[in-house]
Amino acid sequence: MNRIVKKAYLEGLKLITTIPSDTTVNIRNAEAFLPFQNKIIRDIYIQQIGFEKSIYDSMHRTEAFVNRVANGLHRRTREATVRKHLFFHKNKPLNPFLLADNERYLRDRDFILDCRMVVTPTSEGSDSVDITVITRDVFSLGFNLGGSIPTAPQFGVYDNNFLGRGQRLIFTGLYDPGRNPTFGWSSFFRKSSLLGTLVDLELGYSELKTGTIIGLESEYSYSIRLNRPLVSPYSRLAGGIDLSKNWSRNLFSKPDSIFQNYRYNMADYWIGYNFGVGQKLENQFRYFFAVRYFDGDILNQFRELELGGQFQSTRLLAYLGEFTIYRQEFYKTRYIFGFGRTEDVPVGLSLSFTAGYTTQLAQSRSYLGAKLKYSWVNLIGNIFRFELQTGSYSTNYNSLEDAVVNARATYYTRAVSMGKNKLRTMLSLGYVGLFNRTLSGSIGIKLTDLQGLVPTILDGRTKFQGRIESTLYTRLKPIGFRIAPFVGADLVSIGCGNCTRGTQTGYAISSGVRFRNENLIFGTVEVRFTFFPNSDFGQGNWGSQFNENLKIRNSDLLVRAPALVPY
Repeated sequence: MNRIVKKAYLEGLKLITTIPSDTTVNIRNAEAFLPFQNKIIRDIYIQQIGFEKSIYDSMHRTEAFVNRVANGLHRRTREATVRKHLFFHKNKPLNPFLLADNERYLRDRDFILDCRMVVTPTSEGSDSVDITVITRDVFSLGFNLGGSIPTAPQFGVYDNNFLGRGQRLIFTGLYDPGRNPTFGWSSFFRKSSLLGTLVDLELGYSELKTGTIIGLESEYSYSIRLNRPLVSPYSRLAGGIDLSKNWSRNLFSKPDSIFQNYRYNMADYWIGYNFGVGQKLENQFRYFFAVRYFDGDILNQFRELELGGQFQSTRLLAYLGEFTIYRQEFYKTRYIFGFGRTEDVPVGLSLSFTAGYTTQLAQSRSYLGAKLKYSWVNLIGNIFRFELQTGSYSTNYNSLEDAVVNARATYYTRAVSMGKNKLRTMLSLGYVGLFNRTLSGSIGIKLTDLQGLVPTILDGRTKFQGRIESTLYTRLKPIGFRIAPFVGADLVSIGCGNCTRGTQTGYAISSGVRFRNENLIFGTVEVRFTFFPNSDFGQGNWGSQFNENLKIRNSDLLVRAPALVPY
């Protein structure tokens, strides 16, 4: 390791590591790179931080035994793999915004815990710089156990960075004596940035699915997916292909009179082009146009239709085009969803207009929609987000059908230091309205609306939702797991046609604790206790939940594939 790389490595370690007095101020992602704008990139170095270094304290080293076991089982990400995820090249001018986007993109890979890029001048007054890319892996091996234990256990094993090549392998098995065959399995493979193209390849096979489009039978399926997101406002192309073949299997020996024997294919294609790439990003809007074709239940909102006692496919065929004007950048912060790792907060504005043509239940209709997204960070570090979406169908161009209005506002307070701990509060308000229903389903209570309450199906036309939650990120870390107790309250009010008073309102008060080890591929583990006061959904009662493998990413892109407005 030469002198320049060693200096950059130590600087990167300092940036990745958190300490009790660490700042929680939001920092613009490109800020550190702006002084080097248009400097020529001479060399690019790749360095990795091993498991012997704790990301929580640069002075703390993990136990020697734990370190040996982790490094013995885990295959570090290969240097060639990291290079296949880079947007910049040697002998090219340095673009600080592109460099910041690349740093964020690497952090969003599920086999990378954190990434920092350090720019070092080759000499005083030189117009050339070296870039050192410093990464820290996640321990990529994992397993899970579920199903109905002990009668029908289900298990899974996975490696999110197989051979250190950014490859994810998952195998899931189910043993159920009531099935025929008694053993079923599924397998999934994903390759990140295939051949350095930034295209993710996914292959899957499953014997464990349950259908939602034609029937609710057990299903087998094959699937293939190629996806290239718009990784940066300086990228030109984005797109994807998603194909699957699905068929029902009579695994539980149902009589032929009630078993639904069917097969169907699903297809989803989209491509988009980003205009204005040659312009400087700062204070400049970009223009993105995309088209999409899909044949399938893209909203995943199944509606059981009683049509003469027969089931009928809810499959949706659609052709969509969407034009988006947007401006986006990111700020680095901590303690929103993570337990101290670097998180990227999107800030910006986008306005999209969607038009298309759909066919469902043998009825063809035109579709129009609009989406507004706005997010910003104020001077003291509070984060605001607002989103408004609306869309509707039309058969004869003179009336609106299945019109949807979906609005949500979210506010995060800045992370407040309480001794060595950090406290952050989230407030969220949402509204969904469904008007002039013809083919759409209805709005009901979902599991995420009042957590711990069994979802209720109502003939809902409108829904108002409010939530407040405070989380305390502590310095406690038994066996490497950070602890974050939380307390919150929820309110949901449904306007429905079959309600006694026209509305039904429910409340929930919850508290619990979340655990997470940022070094492991496992998501956050949550234990939640909820009290439901007397409401329209029943008498007061208690509920509890154990949620595992929660994976929440904050790095949301303003530009995506054209889509219908969800409800």
